[in-house]
Amino acid sequence: MREFDSVNNKLKDSLPKGVGGFKSIGSVFNRRQITYDSIINKLGNSEQVKKVMQMEFETGAFYDNLDKLKQEFYKACGDIMGTRLPLESEEKIAISNEFFQKPPATYLLSWILDAKKSLADNARTDSIRKMAYDIGKLNDDKSSYTAEYWRNKYFKDVPPIAAITILNNFEWQVKNVEATIIMDYLKQ
Repeated sequence: MREFDSVNNKLKDSLPKGVGGFKSIGSVFNRRQITYDSIINKLGNSEQVKKVMQMEFETGAFYDNLDKLKQEFYKACGDIMGTRLPLESEEKIAISNEFFQKPPATYLLSWILDAKKSLADNARTDSIRKMAYDIGKLNDDKSSYTAEYWRNKYFKDVPPIAAITILNNFEWQVKNVEATIIMDYLKQ
């Protein structure tokens, strides 16, 4: 199970700095807000401004909800503060199976799909759009992807340490695509 810790640490270290997340309401949020404000000012009164504002909202909601979900998961695993995964719970598959079958975990798919759609709407190249659609490895056009199917694909019978790694990977994917789109706007 230690290999999951290694993956988690690599994901955290590779996240784009200053883009996304509400880990620190101070500097990270302010830099994110300033970045979006500069893009919106650059675009003027164009129709694209609404899409950029929607992307800011949807990705921000995704990060905020994901942070809360992880906190609740840590609590379900036995950490009353909700800040870390207790060592004694790392391999308890029953915790993951129970937690991901009820709210708020059942809403994770909709948060990801909302963020993906908004990111894809703001992607100005096919390659960036493909990156957005690849988040969570789901194709929105396939009706077989129900929330239950998706939860079973990612979270059924996985130990909590693996579930956290999967959640961190989703966060990294969204942040990576968001940063790519933002950089594309800023280069314009």
